[in-house]
Amino acid sequence: MNRRTFITTATAGAGIVVAGCVGDTTEEPDPEADDTTDSGTDNQTDDEVDSEPEPEPEPEPMFVGTEIEELIPDFTQENPTHDELVRDDELNENFDAIFITEDEQVAVMVDVEIESSIEDADGRMQTRRDRVSEYHEFTLEGADDAFWYEEPDNARTYVRLSNGVGEVVAGRMSESDMIPDVNRSQEYAIALIEHWQTI
Repeated sequence: MNRRTFITTATAGAGIVVAGCVGDTTEEPDPEADDTTDSGTDNQTDDEVDSEPEPEPEPEPMFVGTEIEELIPDFTQENPTHDELVRDDELNENFDAIFITEDEQVAVMVDVEIESSIEDADGRMQTRRDRVSEYHEFTLEGADDAFWYEEPDNARTYVRLSNGVGEVVAGRMSESDMIPDVNRSQEYAIALIEHWQTI
């Protein structure tokens, strides 16, 4: 696939729009033993029952009222691979931000979702995993979850921090075809999470 076709036709999200019973006995019960033979919860005091630990509340989502644009770093000013990038979001409406070198030899595309809860964000990550035949877990400091995989002409890294989910797609030219750029996909995903931590 040539570079312009790759940049303009790639899609975000890989197509994702996420008792017991006591038996009978023939022996007469001993009335004097009634107070000493009870077992189980019958002997628990109200204080003991009430002292069971309460479940910990779910953490509050970090990105409440945050705009998508706030979560996108300005990679034209600073980026982890020192590429001289320009931003041209009009190249592909499937992504929130598209960064390319002027000669279009390198393309980095970013898509961001803000879910209403951490649980929903976690579910979105799992849905994306389920739709990929082979992926690789990615240990990323500062992120709650991350993984990556390759397609024929690009590499994709997905990250989650709290209720924010990010996707970084990267490809580069090799002769006449775009090929996956795993290193850029991961490096820019790291930069994305580092940016989120400052918000």
